[in-house]
This record gives sequence, structure tokens and C-alpha cells, in this order.
Amino acid sequence: MEVSPQGCQCDMLFSFVHNVARTFELIINGGRLLQTGEPAIDHAKTLADYDSFEELYTDFEKEPFRQLSLRMRRIDIYLDCYAELRPSFLLSSMIHDCLERGRSMNAGGARYRDYGGSGVGIPNVGDSLFALKRLIFDEQRYAGDEILNALRADFVGYEKMQNQMLRAPKYGWDEPEVDAMTDRVLLSFIAPLNAHRNRYGGHAKPVILGFTRVVGTGLETGATPDGRKSEQPLAHGLSPQRGATSKGTLSAINSATRLSLRKVGGGAGMMWDFDTELARPDVMKPVLQTFVDKGGHIFQGNTVSVSTLLTAQKNPEQFTHLMVREVRDALSGNTTRDYRKEPLWQLTPSISG
Repeated sequence: MEVSPQGCQCDMLFSFVHNVARTFELIINGGRLLQTGEPAIDHAKTLADYDSFEELYTDFEKEPFRQLSLRMRRIDIYLDCYAELRPSFLLSSMIHDCLERGRSMNAGGARYRDYGGSGVGIPNVGDSLFALKRLIFDEQRYAGDEILNALRADFVGYEKMQNQMLRAPKYGWDEPEVDAMTDRVLLSFIAPLNAHRNRYGGHAKPVILGFTRVVGTGLETGATPDGRKSEQPLAHGLSPQRGATSKGTLSAINSATRLSLRKVGGGAGMMWDFDTELARPDVMKPVLQTFVDKGGHIFQGNTVSVSTLLTAQKNPEQFTHLMVREVRDALSGNTTRDYRKEPLWQLTPSISG
């Protein structure tokens, strides 16, 4: 699904997923994971130590730049290893410019030698930052240590605070101030990618796609100041998170297309849910037309009824066309992969095709 001219690209255009929400968690929790208290980065400050919102955001912005710069250097190494150990002669023969240059697609032969990867949880971080700005720095309802204690407790005993966070304006409500915060987070993710060039002059592109990875990345992420509890899924791609489309799909589309989508060179995926009774051409055509006219990239529509999903949870073997089995297993813990124990810097290349 990543955006690329067909037959012109090396196969590193979707090669990493970065948990932006987890990076944010480390900044407000003194460099430690909320779920385990394990130290992960060298950062002594916690949310209680910031005197202004801009001071907090400056520290947050520095960390994804550092982490993603390291990722880009790692992918440089992968690219060299692929060129030597996995030259893919047949596939390279069908990639533009490889034959003319006498090089395989990952050894500088492909017309475009770009990297790409997705940031997961960008809407969650945008909503969280907006909630913190309002609750701590603008209205001074809570001190930083109070909110941090609530996050560490997964809101147990802090239900009133959680409700205030859940009621705070969200990306998806068609409110420019909140949308601007989410856009700021998006641009902070994009900046280190724009700054990188590989040995062949290739760029690094944001490819914001969530897929079922929002479940795994959610499992490894503690509670967030948008009111989300620990281990819950993160927002899908650049979609408003669950419950943030309560003011209507068109309001949510207004928010989503207010982002700097022209800078998301590899495509921005968004997931939209529709009642099966509304999934008719006379309804969907103007919705899709509005999305495209306003600059939207990838429209993924869900029209599965709630009753079908509930039945599929009980009998997944009868619904193999739905993405329910992996999600169910991940949420119940019945999976061979424990995301919470994986190294923070885990990088598993995802090879296109």
C-alpha cells in the first residue's frame, strides 16, 4: 500500500515501525517504561520537572529525532547486507535502471533507493500533549506528578482525571487547535527522515500505515494522557483514535485532511468505520469525493456490523476474511510474541511483496 512508482524502487520503502507513543512515554516518565519501570533511555526529567509546555515539547521532539536517526543508520547497514547477501537478480531485472547500471536493486541499481517507515500512535500523542497543555500548563488543574502517578496506576483510583482526559478536545473533532498539535507531532516524526540520505542519495519517507501493528504497539505502551488505558490499541495510521469521531465522519475528515499530508511522501493511511446500512453508493460517493478533494491519501473503510464481529470472535475459523484472529489472540495474550519484552530498538525489516 505504500506509495511508490511501480517497478522503480528498492525494497526498503517499508522497513520499520516506530512507536511514537512509547517514545513520548519515556520523556514524561524519566526515561523509564511505564509498565515495568525499566530504564530505556538516558533522560532524568519526568512530567513533574517541566515548567512550561514548550520545554516539554522540545525534549519530546529531540528524542524521536535521535532514535530515528539511529534507525536510518541501521537501515543503511541492512541495505549493504541485502546488496551482498540477497541480490535478487530476477526481481532486479524487472526494476527500472538496474540493467542499465549493472547493479541489483539494493546496490544502487533501482531508480529510487528510498527508505520508508511508519510512526504509530501519532494521534494519541497529539491528543495527549493537548490534554497536558490544558490540564497542567493552561488551567493548572493538576500538577505533573499527579498525572504521572495516574498513568503509572493505569488510572485506578484516578477515574475522575481519566474522564477529564477523555472529554478533552480530540483530533477528529474538527477543532483547528487540537489538529495543529497532532500535525506538530507528525512533523516531528518526519523531520529526522527528511534529514537522512543514504549512500546512493536515497531519501527516507514517512509511510503512515497502522495495520494490526496498532495492537502490538499498544500492548507495549502504558497509559497515555488522552485517557487511554495501558495495553489498549493505538490509533490506526493517522485516523482519529477510537471515540474521536463522535462529531461525525465529515468533521473527522476535516481534521485528518488539515494535517501536512503533502509531506507524507509514502502515503497516509486512515481507517473509517461505517454502519452497514449507510454503506450505500449515494452516501459513500460524496464522502469519498470529499476525502479526496480535501487531500486525503488512503481511505480504508470498515462496514462490518458489530454482531458479525462478536460472532467472529467466538468462531474465527468461519470468518477468515476478517482481521479478527490476530487481534483476538494479541489481546488475550495467546500469542508467541510478547511485545512488552521486546528490545526497545527492535527493527524487523518488512520486505515489500
